[in-house]
Formats: sequence, structure tokens, C-alpha cells
Amino acid sequence: MAGAVIAKLEHVKEFIAQKRRKFASPISPEAAAVRTIRNLRSFQYIISLSLPLP
Repeated sequence: MAGAVIAKLEHVKEFIAQKRRKFASPISPEAAAVRTIRNLRSFQYIISLSLPLP
């Protein structure tokens, strides 16, 4: 039982390390700007849906 738990914890630790490496990769300034604009548009759309209509 303990061996299975340790193996699962090792698997989770490796999974988190892979995600950290993936998201730590540098991106170009252009890609960062496009991502920011997309996030702002998405946020604006969500806000427009959540506000009551007059």
C-alpha cells in the first residue's frame, strides 16, 4: 500500500514539473500581446453577459 502511494506521489511530482517547464517557456512579446488581448476580450464578453440589461 505504501509503495503505491509513494509511486503515485512521484507521478504527481513529475506531472507538476512537466507543467512548470511547459509554462516557464519564454514567449515572444508579440505572442504575449496577442494573449493579453484575447484575455481582455474574453473578460469583456463575460462581464457583458453578467450585467443586467436595462
